[in-house]
Amino acid sequence: MNEDTPFTYLAGLEYPIDLPIPDGMESRDVPAADYAVFEHKGALDTLSDTYDAIYSTWFPNSEYKKKYFRRFGAL
Repeated sequence: MNEDTPFTYLAGLEYPIDLPIPDGMESRDVPAADYAVFEHKGALDTLSDTYDAIYSTWFPNSEYKKKYFRRFGAL
């Protein structure tokens, strides 16, 4: 990932399905799956370093297989 790579950062939380989505927010369904969870420490402008470490070091040495869901990348 670098300046030429399109990237959208989206923070999320679990939200009750029976409540309306507040103005200015959007809803996304996240399919059930096994997910690897990573913590980024540092400023948002260094997030690409974390992604680089995940995809160039951790992921190739893991047992996970990459799966893509509509508008959501998951391991």
